[in-house]
Amino acid sequence: MIPSAVRTPQNAADGRARRHFPMPPAAGAPCPCCGQAMPKSKKGVCLNADLARVRRGDAAVRLTPDQFAIFEVLFDTYPRAAAADFIYSRVYDDRGREPHPDSVKVHVCNLRRQLAGLKLAIVAEYGRGYRLEIGR
Repeated sequence: MIPSAVRTPQNAADGRARRHFPMPPAAGAPCPCCGQAMPKSKKGVCLNADLARVRRGDAAVRLTPDQFAIFEVLFDTYPRAAAADFIYSRVYDDRGREPHPDSVKVHVCNLRRQLAGLKLAIVAEYGRGYRLEIGR
């Protein structure tokens, strides 16, 4: 669909009509067509929270709910590192259960294997936490 020419007060003086191209909706904003939330996307990596799936290009991986929640925290803090305590609090505080303190380490270990095919890496930075790296 080609947007129609729109005459605005700024360009009405010169008599020319300019095309109006609406901005795409932001991640998390509702889709103008179907009303569902738009997926998050950065550098070609797309998250689908409904399916707990991470997609990059033609490849995709499906994650467990805990793995997806941890990846989402790393994705939101990209390119900075996220402390393990911060990840733990974002993933488990609202669930009303106390998992093992090493659960974040175990999930990160499993995530690294699953994300290798997408050229995504999770790097441990001593004293800072975990950081997502998006390969080329």
